[in-house]
Amino acid sequence: MNNIADIASTIFKSDPLESCSIQFILDNIDINSLFEILTLVLLEGIKIKYDNTDLSILDDLTETQIYDTFFFQFNEYFNSFGFNIKLNIKTEIPRVISSNKLVYNNEEYNFNMCTLFKEYYDDKTYCFYYNPLIESDSLKKLSLNILTKKYMLEIIFDFHYKNK
Repeated sequence: MNNIADIASTIFKSDPLESCSIQFILDNIDINSLFEILTLVLLEGIKIKYDNTDLSILDDLTETQIYDTFFFQFNEYFNSFGFNIKLNIKTEIPRVISSNKLVYNNEEYNFNMCTLFKEYYDDKTYCFYYNPLIESDSLKKLSLNILTKKYMLEIIFDFHYKNK
């Protein structure tokens, strides 16, 4: 397997495997690069599981469906290769005020549009990540944020350790 689509296909075309049963070998990778890889695996997984190429499936799900079906299912998959997904659903939609700035709860945030996600980006769904510490040393300080018609989904990755 040599690309993200191949990795995602192997993971998501079957049921989730046992916790920490898939090993990723990533030599000398920084946290920001790991975050981008996990994000792309998640987005490819959504395409595979929902046969959906632009994330519009998320526009049609209720908050309960997002937690109970979408989030729970994808967290099981990520546990199989040693990661957890934390999901926060925000019901107030941020106001995008420029190409790299938005306002949420009267606070201004700078963000980077994910140029890697061009195929997922259309007029309906926005995908960006927020990195409060540009040179972050902690995976859980980075967040993938997906704007849908009803919610802002904040997705945070962290390491998962198999219970002994």
